[in-house]
Amino acid sequence: MILILVFTGAQNYEVFTEIEHTTMNMDGVFNVETKAADRFRYTTMSGDGPTSNFWKWEREGNSYYISDASHVWLRSLSIGYTIPINENSFLNGVRVYVNGDNLLLFTDYEYGNPQPDDRTGLRPGVDESPYPLARTISLGATLKF
Repeated sequence: MILILVFTGAQNYEVFTEIEHTTMNMDGVFNVETKAADRFRYTTMSGDGPTSNFWKWEREGNSYYISDASHVWLRSLSIGYTIPINENSFLNGVRVYVNGDNLLLFTDYEYGNPQPDDRTGLRPGVDESPYPLARTISLGATLKF
């Protein structure tokens, strides 16, 4: 029997959450995320949520949108077993296996994939909310005649 485990991970890894930056809508022009609804806007509308800044570029991209994306990820698991064959069989070998990809993710990152890269490396560390990675399990057998 063969068991193969592939883990990836990162510690003290930070990501700029572009999706939060977009949906927080600190200007209040459109609907806002729940955690931004009670934000501090100005002295007559104070709140205990995040602070809305008035200078555009400070409001558009600041450290509030940096999230800890530290994680440990079981990216691949493979278990295989070669079944013994007696000499009088018409088969020369049989191997069965199970493969799994993206099985377990341990992280406090709230937006899913802590390793976003939806622009093929052009903006590493920026989460633009790509499609989630699929969890797949496949079963198979190899028969030798």
